[in-house]
Amino acid sequence: MSLGAMQDFPLRIMRILDHAEREHGGREIVSARADGTVHRTDWKRVALDARRLAQALVRMGVSLSANDAWRPRPSAYRKNG
Repeated sequence: MSLGAMQDFPLRIMRILDHAEREHGGREIVSARADGTVHRTDWKRVALDARRLAQALVRMGVSLSANDAWRPRPSAYRKNG
């Protein structure tokens, strides 16, 4: 591995969205749904909505720790019946 090939910061979703907003903020994102409707937005709006969601989750007391996000929940492994 060459020197300097590793990043010196954790790679997190908001870091990726910050980059997308900064470098491609006005670039259109188009989603076509199965019912034929089309939704249009851009990276600036996606980043704004992600921040608003994160703030709302914090106000509700939800932990936004990366460790919590990947921690398996015992209920996910219970068998029904």
